[in-house]
Amino acid sequence: GHIKEVTAVIVTSNNKTIISASKDHTIRLWGLDNGRLMDKLEGHTDVVTCVAATADGSHYVSAGRDKQIVVWTNAGKWSYLLKGHTEGVTCISISHDKKWIVSGSEDHNVHLWEFNGKLVRVFEGHKATVTSVHICPDCQAIVSGCKDGLIRVWSKNGGLMQQINNHTGPVNAVVVTPDNTTIASASDDGTVRFSTLNLKPTSPDELPIPEVHSIAIAPNTSFFVTGSIDGALRIYLFNGRLVQTIEAHRGCVRSLVVSPDSELVVSAAEDRRIRVWNPDGSLKTTL
Repeated sequence: GHIKEVTAVIVTSNNKTIISASKDHTIRLWGLDNGRLMDKLEGHTDVVTCVAATADGSHYVSAGRDKQIVVWTNAGKWSYLLKGHTEGVTCISISHDKKWIVSGSEDHNVHLWEFNGKLVRVFEGHKATVTSVHICPDCQAIVSGCKDGLIRVWSKNGGLMQQINNHTGPVNAVVVTPDNTTIASASDDGTVRFSTLNLKPTSPDELPIPEVHSIAIAPNTSFFVTGSIDGALRIYLFNGRLVQTIEAHRGCVRSLVVSPDSELVVSAAEDRRIRVWNPDGSLKTTL
């Protein structure tokens, strides 16, 4: 496996491959069913902080502290490079229609790119590192979370649409529900909060748990899962009911993803382990 901490994991849309990023400067591809290492992508010169895949599975995109965003073919070949950030890139998101890439950085900015690599727009306003970005399912808006504790919603065409200030600590992760209505955010303040997209933030549901570093929503919206500094995964229904706590890792859970069929949860943590879980809390495999 990786020789240093795993920073991010995703599952490809065909439900067959786990892709992981690491502080060892590599991206690795694993079989979801058998846990076998399928490929290792090398090219970054510093920590790889994030990875994403297109909905059609044709390309992967990775980014890191080397300020580079790399687009790879699904054959593992370096395709092209996106350059524009002046500090390390911390997060990326690809639109479902494969027309856009969004990135966030330690330079406090959010960049919007055409998928061919052309920089279209720079969104300025955050006062600290941008920790998480998400292109809304309708591809018309971008949500960003920041260490300054703010969540911002940007129009893809430019301009700030919404600012949400409902955390008392840095925001570590933001995701938007598949129906394009709700933002879920996780924070150092130990809460996961839900806000209505594009409207006045709700008096949000708060789920008191240890410092939360990652969150993922099941594509079928039947549950969501959080990863915390205590190494635990917590699975919730959307009414806020905790249905499962999994003592998953020794160390902070840095990244989470739910498989496209909503049948598996994949976690990655500071203990360098990538683990695949069934929603009932049983361990399927360790990579």
